[in-house]
Amino acid sequence: MVFATRVAKAVVALAKGVESAAPPRQVTIYRTPVALLGPRIWAVTVVNHGSSLAVDLQVSVDAVDSRGHGVPGGATRSTQTVADVFARLSAGRWPDAHHPLLEPGGVLPTRRPAFLANRMDLIAAHNAVNFPRWLRPNQHASALYRLESNASLNVRIQYEDETGTVWSRANDAERERVSSISPGRRSVDRR
Repeated sequence: MVFATRVAKAVVALAKGVESAAPPRQVTIYRTPVALLGPRIWAVTVVNHGSSLAVDLQVSVDAVDSRGHGVPGGATRSTQTVADVFARLSAGRWPDAHHPLLEPGGVLPTRRPAFLANRMDLIAAHNAVNFPRWLRPNQHASALYRLESNASLNVRIQYEDETGTVWSRANDAERERVSSISPGRRSVDRR
């Protein structure tokens, strides 16, 4: 009995250690080529993986060359007509487990969730005027961009979490704290 109690305590301690070592769930950026709509069309998706509202979301999308220098006008919102998008959706192979959204030979890393999984998601991403200013937990927003050849997407986000801390992130980099308390919370308590 004493041995079983010690084992149970050790398992609980180990589980707590693993839980505290896991990175916090947070707002993340995903960049995915959408070959169905053209060779240089990319979806930019921002996802709130956290358990609370992310507010004052700001998303900036531009392009860089292979040396990291900005490419003016290198990433612009997709300007395909809605009729063209519908035609491609109805004529092309629709993405599924056997025909993903990626370019031929491309693979989504298994650790990344799939977005734009249905036609309505693609239409919404095509018609999006801007990213929303907030995301609920487990909510995502997408927009389609046309990328110049020999350029890469450079996506930056900034948002405020439930504690008032302002965070920023660029592409796949770790998030960085911008400030401990957002400017709006300094003057007004939001309780």
